[in-house]
Amino acid sequence: MALEGAFDIDADRARTFVGEFGGRLYAELEAVLADPGVAIVANLTSVSQHYAVTKATLLAGKYVYSEKPLAPVLEQATELVELAKERGLLLSSAPSTVFSQAAQTLFKAVGDGLIGTPRLAHGNLDMGALAFMPYSEWRGRRGVPWPYWDEVPNGCVMEHAGYQLG
Repeated sequence: MALEGAFDIDADRARTFVGEFGGRLYAELEAVLADPGVAIVANLTSVSQHYAVTKATLLAGKYVYSEKPLAPVLEQATELVELAKERGLLLSSAPSTVFSQAAQTLFKAVGDGLIGTPRLAHGNLDMGALAFMPYSEWRGRRGVPWPYWDEVPNGCVMEHAGYQLG
């Protein structure tokens, strides 16, 4: 499966993305959803847009991989999961580390009783050094700013610390 193209509400960002990774430059989300060559949409929008974009994509009959969180509130996430089930579509969301070889090996070891019965698990999450970094100035290779204004208040940053806790 090849990259068909990209759409971004910021046309310059979409143009530089397509310039680097190839594919077609879509002028609007509706064009992506109407394209029969697009089977799956990677929803990498800001957190506040995850629900609307994922729902529109599922309603268009396409599979979705969404950046985390799937939706800002549980009821919306539940609705998306039900919609995907009803339509027979695959829906996945970050983090995908639960599918990694390390995580799957651990799950199998626990399931097979190789380490006995776990009695206690403890995790501690915090933003760590991020709180002291100039993240408002971060830019990707193409000059795209990190959307801290949407990521930090929605808990996405602190949540990174828990990826390996499965």
